[in-house]
Amino acid sequence: MKVHDSRLYIEAEAVAPTPANLRLLHADMHESHFSRAFSLRAAFDTSKIDASLRDGVLKLMIPRHDEARPRRIEIHSG
Repeated sequence: MKVHDSRLYIEAEAVAPTPANLRLLHADMHESHFSRAFSLRAAFDTSKIDASLRDGVLKLMIPRHDEARPRRIEIHSG
């Protein structure tokens, strides 16, 4: 994964492992390559991106800059 010019690039490759003591006569599995690019708005803080991979699922946390987060405004009556 990388971020460049407000774009997030994700690349991955799936490889099926073959045990060392196994001799294949025919294999019907293919290695696959995956790539994707996402445009990120300026509201996101790309320096704080966090990623985790668990059970084959990639989870991304892309926080917003503090200025871009919604804030509560109190109304005073008087």
